[in-house]
Amino acid sequence: MHKVSFLYQANSEFQLIIVSSALLISASFLYVYIHKSYLDKYSQSFGPGSIFKILIADLFPGPVFHFNYKGNMLFANKSAMNLLTELNLFSPDFHAIFLNLKEIKLNEIISKNESKKFIFPFSNDIFEINIIGFSDMGFAQVNFIKITKQINLESELTNTKIIIHELSLKIQSIQESERKNISRELHDSLGQSLASLKFHLDNIQAKFINDPETLQSIADSKLLIQSSIGELRNISYNLNPRSLEDFGLVPSLKILSNEFSKQAKIKGNFHSSGVDKDFNHNLEIALYRIVQESLNNILKHSKASEFGIMLIQQEDFLRLIIEDNGSGFDINKIKLNKKKSSMGLINIKERIIPFDGKLTINSRKGAGTSISVDIPLTKLCLK
Repeated sequence: MHKVSFLYQANSEFQLIIVSSALLISASFLYVYIHKSYLDKYSQSFGPGSIFKILIADLFPGPVFHFNYKGNMLFANKSAMNLLTELNLFSPDFHAIFLNLKEIKLNEIISKNESKKFIFPFSNDIFEINIIGFSDMGFAQVNFIKITKQINLESELTNTKIIIHELSLKIQSIQESERKNISRELHDSLGQSLASLKFHLDNIQAKFINDPETLQSIADSKLLIQSSIGELRNISYNLNPRSLEDFGLVPSLKILSNEFSKQAKIKGNFHSSGVDKDFNHNLEIALYRIVQESLNNILKHSKASEFGIMLIQQEDFLRLIIEDNGSGFDINKIKLNKKKSSMGLINIKERIIPFDGKLTINSRKGAGTSISVDIPLTKLCLK
């Protein structure tokens, strides 16, 4: 009994499947017949190749329209019809749909087989519109690609980039402010203490006129103090290069180059070309610090006997180049091993972030190093 019931139930389900399949096949044949009638009519008007374009348009996920020379709509796929319904647009005219595109001349696009691309807002979405002319078929195909998410992501990326630039500039401004404070403290406090100590030794020296050995010790101590005062002035100046405010970027870099060459006993030269603009103080500080950092790297690592600094201004960008003839290094190893990357190079990269700068490093073992920094001359960079 149970076996008979089971067979009856299975037979009913099988019959249901057969009936459903028959209905689906019938509907498919009906769709093909209706669609074929439409395609045949379209093919007679525009040629056999138009059928392929219609089928492709039907498969395209976004809205697709076909317009003739006069701008009358010939075809719209399902997605396009849904869009027109959503926007309450029932006119078959091109310029009724695209109100802001009156300058678009469909007859020229079709006759010249041209293609146009532009961004167009529809409802709450943003689309990339592509218009392609087909002179042999006498119509233009207009297809939509929704790029709302892409535009929003690009907008967010731009905003994030602006925030990073502002934050980087703020950090650098705080660092420079602290450098000034330390420089002032060194000069006013420690510098004065050393000067007072030297004066005190002058007074003691007068009491030991008949003691040559003590006089020599005092003289040696005074020389050491004088040397310390000189070193302190250098540190204070490097922390807060007043020449930038007094003379500007080019003279300051020349002074820095000459002083480094003298102290490090490395032959060097500075050259500038076409620099005729007043730069933002933040940019001048950044470029000055980049040169400082590069010279420091030359002294520590390069074993160079010669270096050069060039500052070149072109129409729309500023280029800073620091080169040396030292031992060089393998750039690929530094790129692969970020933990061992030079802090100097990291500092240089951070310095140019607020100005959309580009850092290029060329170096080979035994062939020296060249560091190039390109800064686009935007409003941010100028006074």
